[in-house]
Parts: sequence; structure tokens; C-alpha cells
Amino acid sequence: MLCADEKSRDVHQANLCDRVEAKTGREPFDRLVADVMSVEPYAAERTVFWIVDKDPSHAGQASIDRLEGAYANLRLIHLPIHASWPGREDVAALVAVRPG
Repeated sequence: MLCADEKSRDVHQANLCDRVEAKTGREPFDRLVADVMSVEPYAAERTVFWIVDKDPSHAGQASIDRLEGAYANLRLIHLPIHASWPGREDVAALVAVRPG
């Protein structure tokens, strides 16, 4: 059985939220976002930045509209198409909380 490992990492607190799903896609990614955004400190922060690659489950303006519409404090930032960064295959999104 092939599983999709959806992850988010808090770049300030080194927290990791991890989910194993049967497949990738919009719904598994949205469940990951819901898990993270429903707990502290993210639920109460003024701004939480999700920095994502161009995976189809969270690419394009529609994903920005969908996620920023669901969470008033969420800002979805897309990496450039040809972005290269260490461990990219292991990371679905980085979560950055704006201080103050």
C-alpha cells in the first residue's frame, strides 16, 4: 500500500505535525492544515505563514482563496516553480508564526 506522508514544520519552535494518508491531494492537505491551525499557538497567532511548493494539492490562487478564507490568520506563500531546498521531498509545508 502506498501512503502519503503529509508534514508541516514550525520553523521557530521545531514542532512537527505529521499525518499518514492513503493518498495525496487537496483533502489530505486541508486536513493537515486544519490539524495545525486548530491548536495553540497557531490558532491564536495574528499571522501564520504556510510556505508551500507547487504541488497540485495546494497550488494556485484557488488554494490561497480556499485556505485564507477558512483561516483569517493564515497566509499561503508559494515557492517559485524551480525552487530547490534541502529535504523538499519530505516537507509539504513550513509554518512560520509572525512574532508579536
